Amino acid sequence: MEISKFALPEIIHGRGSLNYAGQCALRLGAKKVFLVSASGIEEADRLMDDLGLAAIETLVAFGVAMEGGLLPFGDGAGICRILSEEIATGSGIGRSIGNGAANVGQAFGLLPHTM
Repeated sequence: MEISKFALPEIIHGRGSLNYAGQCALRLGAKKVFLVSASGIEEADRLMDDLGLAAIETLVAFGVAMEGGLLPFGDGAGICRILSEEIATGSGIGRSIGNGAANVGQAFGLLPHTM
């Protein structure tokens, strides 16, 4: 297997961005592309916009929470439910996710607590 290094020259994000995946892959010289997208991610993006959350940081926090067992990996509907019911109301887990990935890691015992 040949080893390749890819540097990301850009990040394309938002509604309709998937339309550019092929162009980006060609520009990077990719011959085979593995794309992962969870169902419900577009709705989750809309909810994060409405709540004023940074999408990348919030989704990383959800990834950590999934590692901790909060939701199964790829559960877009669960992410949307937590965004609309927990984060929007400021519940315990909603506050934790809203405070970022490190906070979630500590809450689920995946990172040591800092003083």
